[in-house]
Amino acid sequence: MGIPAEFWSARESAYQTALAKQREADRLDSGKAWLKRLPVKAMIKQGWIQPDKDPVALMRHMLVFFGIASPEQFEAVCLEPVKCRKSQAFASDPAARGVGARRTGRSGAAIGRL
Repeated sequence: MGIPAEFWSARESAYQTALAKQREADRLDSGKAWLKRLPVKAMIKQGWIQPDKDPVALMRHMLVFFGIASPEQFEAVCLEPVKCRKSQAFASDPAARGVGARRTGRSGAAIGRL
């Protein structure tokens, strides 16, 4: 046929890359409900994560912040019991406690490197 193998290899590689990106976007798209549980606006205001209008990109920022690979890991990693004082006078949000615990841990790690 006269078409070099490199041509087809490049096409196959591009196709597989596009499929992987689509699978990741679908997976992250399903995590939009998870984002709604978290104090995203407050985290952006504090400068803890970058603002982004694209929900998939925002999801990536959140995953990096928490040091996890998927929203499913949030329950196991970030909502484990946190030993801290909490007011009995106010309702407590477990997701907000997880954010606070993660931020405190990150700040403490940065101080330890000084």
